[in-house]
Amino acid sequence: MLRIHHKNNALFSFGVEKWNMCAGAPTQCTAYGSYGHNVDGNKVTANFYVNYDIKNKFLPLAKFFIKGQKDNLHGYIQANVNSTQSPDEDSEKSKTVTNHQYDVVARVMNQVSDTCKAGVTLKYNVEKKQADVVLSGCHVADRVKFNGKLASDNSLTLGVTSVFDDVTINFAARSELKSTSQTVEEKEVKRHHVNFNFGLSAEFNRV
Repeated sequence: MLRIHHKNNALFSFGVEKWNMCAGAPTQCTAYGSYGHNVDGNKVTANFYVNYDIKNKFLPLAKFFIKGQKDNLHGYIQANVNSTQSPDEDSEKSKTVTNHQYDVVARVMNQVSDTCKAGVTLKYNVEKKQADVVLSGCHVADRVKFNGKLASDNSLTLGVTSVFDDVTINFAARSELKSTSQTVEEKEVKRHHVNFNFGLSAEFNRV
């Protein structure tokens, strides 16, 4: 990757990925750019990321990102374009069809106090015309950080991060309410159940 900085407010990066030098030319290349500017004391940053498949000649992923900050309020809006290729069933020749999926993500976070942050994230899938909402919060007490997320897909995620000198311990748990339909005595009945997952990690750092 070749990365260029300019006056701490501009960045451009270009390079290749998935390149086996013994097998031939690279199969993918990427480009990333970022530009930040202060508007009336408020910082606004615009970014883009593009991934190009050299072998199949199409763009698997493109992202456009704008971030703003004003006092204790932080927010961003991001547009994503995901593309995939599949065989063309209507063609007798070995042709492919490129399918595109578009979605927009917007997030706003507020620094409620020195120890608490709260925010909301909205994700909208243009193809499915489906919106997902996530409410999130964070609270810091001494060396312990508590995180929480409540999503519109009936899922709840809680996490704890604790730092003791050189050791960082992370614990996260996620529960999701699901429902299935069953036929009981020729009647359709909905059954509800909860899926539960958790994870624990420990990290040792010494500088």
